[in-house]
Amino acid sequence: MDTPQLTTIHKTYQERGYCSRAGYARIREVLRACRWLYNRALEQRRDIYRACGKGMALYTQKIEVEKLAIKNMSRRGGNRKRGLHRSMMEQTWGMLFQQVRYKAEWAGRQFVEVDPRNTSKTCSRCGEVRKEKLAVYRVFVCPLCGHTEDRDVNAAKNIQERGWEYPAQPTRVG
Repeated sequence: MDTPQLTTIHKTYQERGYCSRAGYARIREVLRACRWLYNRALEQRRDIYRACGKGMALYTQKIEVEKLAIKNMSRRGGNRKRGLHRSMMEQTWGMLFQQVRYKAEWAGRQFVEVDPRNTSKTCSRCGEVRKEKLAVYRVFVCPLCGHTEDRDVNAAKNIQERGWEYPAQPTRVG
């Protein structure tokens, strides 16, 4: 399984002239070691996601998550967000959601994906939507009711509230 990072390493070695017949075996060993480390990290991540999904499915009746378009999120921003995009793709959010959904179905729980629009801008207490952009502020302050809360906690409450708008589905037994 060749990854883009390993292909880039290989191209770099070729450009620098390290791919002579004598040195190519060493490069292949390095690439094999990189591939092994990458696969090991991927398996560890999968194990963590399986454990998280099972824990969520066993201890909650309903799981609400934002329906994120991860590929679209990684396209915007150009070079200034290159590190963020790389880390988003390495974290494999889609794999996490897939495991949580699978474990929820396995346990007979409801898995709901809600619309992420304005979850960070909406006040969880009064429902007021802020018009201005939330740039770097970590604290959400409602201009109408004065409610103050961490931005992520406020968004999580909004996601949970939107999840209750979906009708309950019967859970399977066993």
